[in-house]
Amino acid sequence: MKESYADILKELSSEKKKPDNISDKVLVVDGLNTFLRAYAVSPSSTTDGDHIGGISGFLYSLGFAIKRFSPTRCIVVFDGIGGSKRRKKIFPEYKANRGSAKAAKYNRAYDFQDGINDDKMKGLQLKRLMEYLDALPITVICIDNIEADDTMAYITHLNKESNFVIMSADRDFLQLVDTNVKVWSPTKKKVYTVGKVIEEYGVHPHNFALYKAINGDVSDNIPGIKGFGKVTIKKHFGFLIDEQRHTIEDLTEQATKNIKYKACQRLVENTDILARNYQLMQLEESIISGQLKLQIVGELACEIPKLNKYQFHLLSLKDKLFTVIKNVNTWVLLFNKLNVFVIKYNEKLNKK
Repeated sequence: MKESYADILKELSSEKKKPDNISDKVLVVDGLNTFLRAYAVSPSSTTDGDHIGGISGFLYSLGFAIKRFSPTRCIVVFDGIGGSKRRKKIFPEYKANRGSAKAAKYNRAYDFQDGINDDKMKGLQLKRLMEYLDALPITVICIDNIEADDTMAYITHLNKESNFVIMSADRDFLQLVDTNVKVWSPTKKKVYTVGKVIEEYGVHPHNFALYKAINGDVSDNIPGIKGFGKVTIKKHFGFLIDEQRHTIEDLTEQATKNIKYKACQRLVENTDILARNYQLMQLEESIISGQLKLQIVGELACEIPKLNKYQFHLLSLKDKLFTVIKNVNTWVLLFNKLNVFVIKYNEKLNKK
């Protein structure tokens, strides 16, 4: 169910004070998730027939979020090289379905010309997107040996005084939802608060990783426990709606009580799969090394690029972006307010 106008008004009216610090309202964007979704869905192409949907779709989604949430800081996070190695050691089939021909369904009816195949086009657009992002007042983080999910989760754990909005269509982030963390799903056009997660899944965000460990995740190629869906999980493990953080032991204990049901019997017999899934999916307890944590903190502490309208417009003219985003000038203006916070932050940083 889409967020209603009344929900938006309630959210806006609940803000206690006008933001005056760069860390007050932080928008954290799942970079690759947003790009791949835009690349697959958007049929946009220039007047020359060149597909540009990955770039234009990403920028459109980013601009919409900036307008919607008026953040004081924006951080775009991408997977680093070798980011999924740790999880692949636990489960070699992890994300094995990514990149397959069957997994990609594009909303366009033509093939790429001039010998440019799909993977190459995707790479070229992603590389160009980075140039656009360099011209905007945002922080881009891409650290080797870390998946974006882990980096984003750690960022939200660094400052409990900040209010975070995570932008991603990935349900894994719902486990991070709390009083100071919300998740914006661009596909559902919905802001997930604690109440919204409970309303849709019947599970408190604190226990959402357990819910997913039971249910599995098709997008990451992680099979769940056979026989368990949303309704069955709610039926047998209704306590997951509690704010209290529950454990795998709580699940197996309850399943043992209901062992007469085949699904519960399977769960008891496959606690190793349950534990593996939870290890793969949970983001609350950081699994990254102290050195990598320091690297994230260092990236966040660096000076943030100021809005470079000239460079952005230069890129947009070269790519004929104006044929897709009809009013590029107006779109760029969405970042003016964010740029003010960036300038103040950089000034304070340089005085230290």
